[in-house]
Amino acid sequence: MGNLLILVDVPALGLQLLIDGILVGALFALAAYGMGLVWGVTNIVNVTQGEFVMLGGFITVLCAEQGV
Repeated sequence: MGNLLILVDVPALGLQLLIDGILVGALFALAAYGMGLVWGVTNIVNVTQGEFVMLGGFITVLCAEQGV
């Protein structure tokens, strides 16, 4: 119960947690929508979509490290 009291003391934290939860949920929904779209069009489950997401993440990190 003590952990929940921090949300009363710091209301901005509760708002930030709500926004973070919505954004993470939106990412999962987007991934599910993409897999559903591929399944509906081709009747093949494309499990490599996660690898494409990771590839984009790696490229983003590399570009950020290089200052691009």
